[in-house]
Amino acid sequence: MRTFFDQTRTGFSGSLYLLILLMLGFVSSSAWSDENESSYKIQGFLSVIGGRVMGGSYEGTLGPDNYPCPCYIADWANGGVYRKTASFEPESHAGIQLDYTLNKAISFTVQVASHATGPKPEFQYAFMDYKIDGHWDLHVGRERLPLYYYSEFQDIGVSYPWISTPAEVYGWEVTNYNGASLHYKGVFGGVSTNAEVYAGDERVKNAGEVSFITYPPQHGNAHWKDIIGVAAEMSHDFWTIHTNYMTTLSTWSNYAGDNLATQRITIVGLAANLDFEDWFVVSEAGQFTRNNYLYGYTEKSPSYSVGVGMRYGAWTPLVNYAKFVDHYTYQSASAFPQIDFPNGGWGVTLRYDINTKSDFKIQYDKFQDLSNGSFFSGNAKILRASYDVVF
Repeated sequence: MRTFFDQTRTGFSGSLYLLILLMLGFVSSSAWSDENESSYKIQGFLSVIGGRVMGGSYEGTLGPDNYPCPCYIADWANGGVYRKTASFEPESHAGIQLDYTLNKAISFTVQVASHATGPKPEFQYAFMDYKIDGHWDLHVGRERLPLYYYSEFQDIGVSYPWISTPAEVYGWEVTNYNGASLHYKGVFGGVSTNAEVYAGDERVKNAGEVSFITYPPQHGNAHWKDIIGVAAEMSHDFWTIHTNYMTTLSTWSNYAGDNLATQRITIVGLAANLDFEDWFVVSEAGQFTRNNYLYGYTEKSPSYSVGVGMRYGAWTPLVNYAKFVDHYTYQSASAFPQIDFPNGGWGVTLRYDINTKSDFKIQYDKFQDLSNGSFFSGNAKILRASYDVVF
């Protein structure tokens, strides 16, 4: 009888192994700095995630690497794909963050993370924080795009109830940017408010999503330039709301330098979370719009995710439903007038908190893919397990 991890392959890249070893080496120095109130602080995170597709409808291959299907795209940005063979490769990751305080006004943050799907560690954060006063901060450098509620801690597995954030909502080719942002924090009528405006640029080599949705499938690079956006988060008592708006001019190119797409992208989003101590609700919705100048179509991609969970001691069961739709409208009457690519499904997660800094999760998803293209993954049933820790 076949078991879940028959023929398991770790898929861990050398860069992820190295980063994990460095993290273990820095644990003691981090504790020392905390005890002695040093001007620097070292923190780390690790998520070991394994899974496999238990069954699916598509028997072909996916993407330019010809992943054998049935399969499931769990991480669009980093190209994480589960197949019938159990693997730790699609979503396992680790990171180290260094915060250094120069004086009361200036501090620096650097975070390096490695994904098992990537060839080397990459900088996720590298910015200077200048505190203007008690309410305003100016950041200059590299940061995470605040497109979602969990954007800032999307890699920190212990911070959310799923094994990973829902791919139907958190699924684009760019997650960071280089530029500047102005932040505000304050309290109005008992409502805690955090807001920011930002601008910048980002280039991604071998962008995961580009390889999955270009036709014919091919590896490619993404460039988001003239990024301009605003985000705000408000919370009071049992509720939290996060909103965002961003626009950018995007180009995709293959390794030969050929232009695959030139498009104006606009992203809007809204998250609303409710926490009643034992019970909680996590919900998020957004729309991603691409006006493709090269091929003359508009792509609108609404998405949403809703989950309901219950805390029972160290245990947290969660039921979640998510959906994503790609809606294409062509300018030319001779072309396809309208094409829809809907997908999504149900997921059930059980989380066990080992302590305040680590957890174990198991999750089962039933994914339904109604898209017509043979280069998409088809229906799939996925079983995953994870261990998350921060220090």
